[in-house]
Amino acid sequence: MTTPPSIPPLAAEDISVEFGGVKILDNVSFNAGPGCIMGVVGPNGAGKSTLFNVITALQPVTSGRVLIHGKTMQESRGVVAYVPQFERVNSRIPVCAWDVAMQGRVRHAGWFRRPGRADRAAAEEALNRVGMWDRRKSLIYELSGGQRQRVFVARALAQGADILLLDEAFSGVDLASQTALMDVLLELRDDGRTIMMSSHDVNHMAHYCDECLCLNCSVCACGPPREVLNADVMMQLYGPFGAAPFHGDGLAGGEDGHHN
Repeated sequence: MTTPPSIPPLAAEDISVEFGGVKILDNVSFNAGPGCIMGVVGPNGAGKSTLFNVITALQPVTSGRVLIHGKTMQESRGVVAYVPQFERVNSRIPVCAWDVAMQGRVRHAGWFRRPGRADRAAAEEALNRVGMWDRRKSLIYELSGGQRQRVFVARALAQGADILLLDEAFSGVDLASQTALMDVLLELRDDGRTIMMSSHDVNHMAHYCDECLCLNCSVCACGPPREVLNADVMMQLYGPFGAAPFHGDGLAGGEDGHHN
């Protein structure tokens, strides 16, 4: 889907979500442009997963709205795809990588129609794109965490989505697999897709993301990592003993940006 330059692919306008009178998200607003990887950083309980649920229409809002290419979520079905956490994938379900990629074609083919040539071609192209075609017959439980994540990215590509949400995509994934997945995401960004990804690893976000949304119930800051990952924002997010500010080539305070 082509978006006029003045309309961002993804926009949140004053999003608030309450549970039992407690605000989980408080007037959250931001824009995510095309060809952009936006990292969502914040402590546990900051509302990161809730925000992703709102964007995918799984969580109703108390107030505010999300616009996809300037349209409501109801008008933009299929444009946004969610890539689940490694830990949330039920590896006991006996499906292979090909089956998962083909799930992305359900919206096009329907639940009760046999996939056509175009559907199979889209799934094949998607698996090739993420480097998982050779493992298409492997069951999900036979794959590593990073390989599973790439298969779910393939499902998103087969769906035709141009906005991808990855919630803690690198949790439980080894370093080599993180690198392989990140290479795929950078290629997708360069193709013009919009990618939002949350992570506890602030250093990872600082190095790979074009923008960072710093979230702790409300937006503490949003912008390029070098500008927003400063001492004041880190204090708002993590307190005095949390992540250190970004200093160009890395974060102070250790390899992962945290004081131990």
